[in-house]
Amino acid sequence: MKRHARLGWLLVLALANCLRATDGKLQFSLINMINDANYRDGRMYLRIMPESVTHFGQILKGQLDTDVGADLRFDILGQSAYTKYPFTADLYRAWVRWSTPQLELRFGQQELNFGPARILRSLRWFDARDPLDPLSLIQGVNAVAVRYYWLNNTNIWGWGIYDATGSQLGVDPFRSQPGVWQSGGRFQQPLGSGNLALTIHERQINHFEDIEWRWALDGQWDLGVGVWFEAVRVQLSAEPISYTMDLATLGCDYTFGWGNGLYAMAEYQYVSSSATESKVNTTAVQLNYPLNLMDQLFVLSLYNNYLHFSANYLGWQRQYDRLSWQLLVGYVDKSLGSAGLTPIGLVGSQSLQLTLMYSI
Repeated sequence: MKRHARLGWLLVLALANCLRATDGKLQFSLINMINDANYRDGRMYLRIMPESVTHFGQILKGQLDTDVGADLRFDILGQSAYTKYPFTADLYRAWVRWSTPQLELRFGQQELNFGPARILRSLRWFDARDPLDPLSLIQGVNAVAVRYYWLNNTNIWGWGIYDATGSQLGVDPFRSQPGVWQSGGRFQQPLGSGNLALTIHERQINHFEDIEWRWALDGQWDLGVGVWFEAVRVQLSAEPISYTMDLATLGCDYTFGWGNGLYAMAEYQYVSSSATESKVNTTAVQLNYPLNLMDQLFVLSLYNNYLHFSANYLGWQRQYDRLSWQLLVGYVDKSLGSAGLTPIGLVGSQSLQLTLMYSI
């Protein structure tokens, strides 16, 4: 009860800040999903997201800012498999930042993601961003993060993440030990027409005493054709489980000068796990074509050789000043499970989703 009371006050604070903040916004989203071959298994919900960014001016020769955002969901038809009640309320963002032109310190619930891959993200360590979500929402993590930027765009990051519940985020095969801090860092260096980065992270696994380590190397360049890669090693040595996982993503994109410009993107991901002795290959292809200043069509296709599934989506987006919508039609021959590549609920053989968004 006390937890719900505290959360309620925080949501009230978010709504109040939204009205008085330097930069405030209030976003309404109505999502209607049908994911049954006979179009009978449907769900509709309203999502309200007030958010405020308040600037407090110069403090200790740096700029102090806060960002507070709430996520309110009302189930109108059907109910999510992830909630027990028709109404849920959570904090979406809640951080304080002190920054100078070259240094940034951030505390609180924040977005922490990196890497150049768009869909098949081997560096999806702390989030489960859905490439089909028109809102591009990331729940975020409770963390302390510091970033320093040199004048030549070289930058270094460091972070500590506090996971009170033992979450399973991103590519995690196991849950983290609850109530234990995780830490990591990233160094990114400009190289030619792009950049190269090295990332490391450590965390304690739930029920095990040993530490899981992650190392990653990634880069992206503009060579006329955009190219990028991500290479990740995940390693744990503990009793009774010892495992390694290797992930690699290769991608490229190009805009053809046909009509209004056809954007094409392709990615390939390889995943090898010693725990299951599996080798998984996944391919993704996306095409985007703007019909005019307001309308855009896109196609997204995925194929996975290990699970023997293919997923194909056709979408239409229209954007006004404050109002926008996305109509998405999909066909999936098998459930993608935890692959994190489809909106929640779109795992049936046929699917239809309409998302209406309005911002003030």
